[in-house]
Amino acid sequence: MSVGQLEDYSVKTAPEGATPQTLRQKAIELRPLLREQQAETERRGYYSTEIRDALNDAGFFAVIQPRTFGGMESSIADYYQVIVEIARGCPSTAWCYALGVGKTLMVSSFYPEEVQRDIHERVGVVHGAYGPGKSTARPVEGGYIINGTFNYCSGVPYSNHLLGTAPVTEGDSADRVSTWSADKKSNLVEFILPRGSYEVLDDWGDGRTLGMNGSGSFSVRVEDAFVPAAFTMPDVGHLRDPLRDAENGTVGTRLHGNPMYLGYLEFFLTGEITAVQVGTARAMLDEVEGMMRTKMGPRGLYGNNPATQGDFAEATKLVDGAEAILIHGAEMGAALQEEWARTHRLPEQEELWRIANMFQLANTMAWDAGLLAFRQMGTSPLKQGERIQRYFRDLAQERAQATATGRAFRDSGLRAQFGLGMDMKFPEAADSGRVLGATRA
Repeated sequence: MSVGQLEDYSVKTAPEGATPQTLRQKAIELRPLLREQQAETERRGYYSTEIRDALNDAGFFAVIQPRTFGGMESSIADYYQVIVEIARGCPSTAWCYALGVGKTLMVSSFYPEEVQRDIHERVGVVHGAYGPGKSTARPVEGGYIINGTFNYCSGVPYSNHLLGTAPVTEGDSADRVSTWSADKKSNLVEFILPRGSYEVLDDWGDGRTLGMNGSGSFSVRVEDAFVPAAFTMPDVGHLRDPLRDAENGTVGTRLHGNPMYLGYLEFFLTGEITAVQVGTARAMLDEVEGMMRTKMGPRGLYGNNPATQGDFAEATKLVDGAEAILIHGAEMGAALQEEWARTHRLPEQEELWRIANMFQLANTMAWDAGLLAFRQMGTSPLKQGERIQRYFRDLAQERAQATATGRAFRDSGLRAQFGLGMDMKFPEAADSGRVLGATRA
């Protein structure tokens, strides 16, 4: 079954006067509508065309698109703040939005100019984010034939394109390989397909997952789709140093004159999720504050309970800290890229993983804030359809992923800092006649 309203809804230029500040204000104005439609968004699996049109008309889809193609080319920090405000109205909508718009950075950093022009012909382009799945990319003259099913393609209901990754194979379409089990160093190709070349499957939303039921993270089926070679590149994961040159940068830095398009996904993609989590925690606090002011309990108004007040204050402190980390991390990433523009020194992996680790800490703080706010509200807010219950589920849905990826980022940072092997072992010290930790006689 197909999903989504895929008629042409794109605009040709960013709205006149649109800025990150106007987008944040518009997100605040949309908050009542976003909250009103939360249950419907969860059932459908993605946000409504009414919300899509409001986002599009205001310029949300053009926020990090290059000015070369009529976009706003806002900073990553500004982009994250926009995501936070959307998530404060509806976490699922923010996830679907962010993971659809965010791939603009990948395309605008690494793909050839003619490909970028073709894709960014529509200002406000949205991409379906690729997920794991079984697939093949069979080499043919001029490109590849793609077959497979790709899971967790957040943002795909309103996508203009699909960014996917498939193992290169000479076999037929039935001989499909799991993306995650393929040889990531040499056997994967990233590709871009236009809408119409893929089918969005109806396998998300309506309670199929614990949380983020409206994030639009549907699977996508591709059958015998030809992708020209120019719309592909060797998949090198998040570590895209082979696509960068210390002297000349990337295709994107040369084309757009902005070091943001060095495309450092090592921290950028994690920051998108952190922005959603911060906004979700703030939404939880908004709801709890309303209950503190109005809900009566066995001992009177909930807000007069010292334990409730204390937990709310601690939760607010955690969310404020998480948002500060989010924005500071984005600014650190921007500073590294601007340093390259001045000195042609590309950032060390240690510097990039450190930012990603900071974002993972912010995720944990948002979760802890949600727990503090959640535990004081009694059982009535836990009924199906209550917003506090929904926000708790949304925070919990990401928690398992953050735990797994957080360890990966932590270990990657340590390996980069100390030059450790994949076994996380220090090389044996040279024999110097000394024993570490020993004292002289």
